[in-house]
Amino acid sequence: MVDVFAPLAAATARRLGTAVAALLTADAVLHAFWATGATWPAETTEGLSYGLLNADVPFTPPILLPLCAVLGTAALGVFAYSRSLGGPFVRSAARLATAGVAAGMTVRALAGVGWAFGIGADSDTTFYWLNLALYTPVCVGFGYAAARLAAAGGRRGVTPSPSHGSAPGTVHGTAPRSTHGSARGVMPARATGQEA
Repeated sequence: MVDVFAPLAAATARRLGTAVAALLTADAVLHAFWATGATWPAETTEGLSYGLLNADVPFTPPILLPLCAVLGTAALGVFAYSRSLGGPFVRSAARLATAGVAAGMTVRALAGVGWAFGIGADSDTTFYWLNLALYTPVCVGFGYAAARLAAAGGRRGVTPSPSHGSAPGTVHGTAPRSTHGSARGVMPARATGQEA
């Protein structure tokens, strides 16, 4: 069984954070694009709305631009948290944003499972197949990545990767301590007849 609360290596945390932040950024860019009046990849606004949401929702700047801001802020939060950027307040806010992304994607994934079973969605619609093949798998995968990042950092913090050139068992390249209180290779002063 996977322990989602297990600490993450710094490199793994960065990879997860970069992937989730990239997805959120791409989503924000798409919403900004649609705010200009474009309807790609659909031919009409109605077709775009039903293809994305299975409902007729206005795709207007007052609705889309705030979503852009939310998605962009979430992307920055996940990216910052995956790299332990900022002080305690910034890191707490970034972790909250990361957890919020995980929660939102989990809710969307659960809804997608319901739609995949035909609850509230007809199997002869474009939305049904996009939800089955794209939307729900993306939310499951990236939602797990965000949850893994938020949960691991919340319990014990993100574990740092060993520094380059560090000996096994060392922290950030520091030499291991001798069990006799002397550094390896240094003879105690008493053995040389010199006073400490």
